[in-house]
Amino acid sequence: MSEQIVTFLASQQLLTIATADEDGPWICNVYFASDDLTLYFLSMPEARHSVHIKNSGNVAFSTAWFDPDNMKDRKSVQGRGECTMLTERSDIEAGLAALKNQLGWEHVSADALLDGSAEVSLYRITPSYIKYWDDELLGEEQTFELEV
Repeated sequence: MSEQIVTFLASQQLLTIATADEDGPWICNVYFASDDLTLYFLSMPEARHSVHIKNSGNVAFSTAWFDPDNMKDRKSVQGRGECTMLTERSDIEAGLAALKNQLGWEHVSADALLDGSAEVSLYRITPSYIKYWDDELLGEEQTFELEV
């Protein structure tokens, strides 16, 4: 089943991320790419969710798809995991390769991320739990859960 999850993640572009701090929860959307079950996104380090990630690292996430002509054909990944801002060249290069492969993005170089001249930072989500919903594969109202 994890192969179907990997395929679905690779077909998506928009990820919803939930974070929290002492003032409560926060939610945002980011463009993302996946490499197997690992998720990558670029974001401004001063954005509210980025500050939450710096302070905690715990995130929940979701991406979904549906056929507007057939509301019984829906797919979704929901999960939680650890999110970190990447600072090692090999990690950054892996994330940038995923973004280029999935989104065609080449907005920033590894050198710019490493020397601080980029306006954004690169983040990686390492899931610890994933719930997969796929009406076509699993039937309506059925899900598959994966502890990673």
